[in-house]
Amino acid sequence: MGIFKKSNTKDILINYNKLSDNLYINNNEKKIIINNNCLNFEEIIDVKLIENSLNKISGLGTGIGNNNIIFGQNKEMINQINIEIKTNNLNYPFFSIPFLKLGIHLGYDKTSKKYKEAYQKAQYCLSILEIIIKNNTQIYN
Repeated sequence: MGIFKKSNTKDILINYNKLSDNLYINNNEKKIIINNNCLNFEEIIDVKLIENSLNKISGLGTGIGNNNIIFGQNKEMINQINIEIKTNNLNYPFFSIPFLKLGIHLGYDKTSKKYKEAYQKAQYCLSILEIIIKNNTQIYN
């Protein structure tokens, strides 16, 4: 197909723009590479951003009087940000592209730098994929 050029240590994508580690597009040829699988733009039919979160309780303690228990703040921690891509290709009907993965952390606060960077990158990629779908709709309808 001519999209890969061999080098000494790895394959290099030619004429493709890298959106993330697992997502590349070639706007001239109307092709997209998702998790090393090459598809045509027209095969992308749906995308959505998925955040998986945990609830973390901070400030656990007890109150005095009337047997009240004070549990502190319930804080949402994000442990994953993915873009899910659906296609009309029977060989590759679904892809999930990670932008934030749970590593040694139990989750990331939405105010953290790591979360904000991952969310911004995911939103950028999501916007490009939504444009591709919109253009598909205009061309093929």
